[in-house]
Amino acid sequence: MKTESMWKLNKYARFVQSDVSAMVTKEEKAEWEYFDNTPFPLELTLADRGHLLVSHGSTIMESYNLAMSQKYLRGQSKGDSMIIFYHMQDVSHRFRIKFAASELKTSHEVCRECAEKMAKYFPVKAIVTTEAVNLENPSDKTTLRGEVTLSDLANVVTGTSKNQLPSVYNNMPTDTNDIGVLLKLCLSDPSFPAYVEQVEKELDNLALNTNS
Repeated sequence: MKTESMWKLNKYARFVQSDVSAMVTKEEKAEWEYFDNTPFPLELTLADRGHLLVSHGSTIMESYNLAMSQKYLRGQSKGDSMIIFYHMQDVSHRFRIKFAASELKTSHEVCRECAEKMAKYFPVKAIVTTEAVNLENPSDKTTLRGEVTLSDLANVVTGTSKNQLPSVYNNMPTDTNDIGVLLKLCLSDPSFPAYVEQVEKELDNLALNTNS
């Protein structure tokens, strides 16, 4: 098996629960098991025929054939770290990796390079950090006036527009005590991530439809 790409890792963690056949509840023990790059090196390897490996020395920690992996793998990258979710029928698994810097690239650049390679096989979403968002100068934004269309709203919500909504859109409901409870209920629903993904697609469609 020839190596297409290989990246050094500083840390690797896998989510372990006591009963893999059941959903995690407050009573069940579920935790992250952590490994670092000592005394053995941690590496993420992409083989030339599309096979993903995470190794700790001579021990294979993760191994996935990436053919048709868009059906069972999802990834998210943020800064110098990435989390990968696996779901096939009733089996779910997740693991996290933190990249090491190379001689020519920072750890963030290495992570971005890996995410771009992985995205050829399965969806990898890049999460923009708060620090990056705060670099934008608020004075560069223009407040929308007059009639605000659905396309305008979608462009602002998705961040594709530098405009900002009128103040009437910034008012939160007076009773926000139930937001945390509602969010927890949504996150406990296995279909919620797919729902969020569909909402993002619809927002993108609205943002592109200037006649809305």
